Amino acid sequence: MAHYPDNWEHYCSYVPVCGAEAFGCSGATGDVNRFGARYRAAKSFRGVELEGYSAPTERGYSALCRVLFVWSGFESLLRITDQSQKSAGPLLEKHGAHDVRALIRP
Repeated sequence: MAHYPDNWEHYCSYVPVCGAEAFGCSGATGDVNRFGARYRAAKSFRGVELEGYSAPTERGYSALCRVLFVWSGFESLLRITDQSQKSAGPLLEKHGAHDVRALIRP
């Protein structure tokens, strides 16, 4: 299953039997599936093509759209893991948030 989170097939095969709670998720199965779809959209996104726009402008709009996809997936992840933006710091740090921040704000 291209562009879904790791082990998504495993989740899909067992969730009908044991529910999303067995995977540590706090939402309904539909909420977890919504997260999977948003994750997939963010990971699959390759950019926008805009007729009549310069390459830098097109790249800017592509970056903005990518941020929107990623943010949507992140909000969905927070919802199914019972976290808030304020409590997500350790999760983000575990996955290199400080490294990314250093690239943005040197």
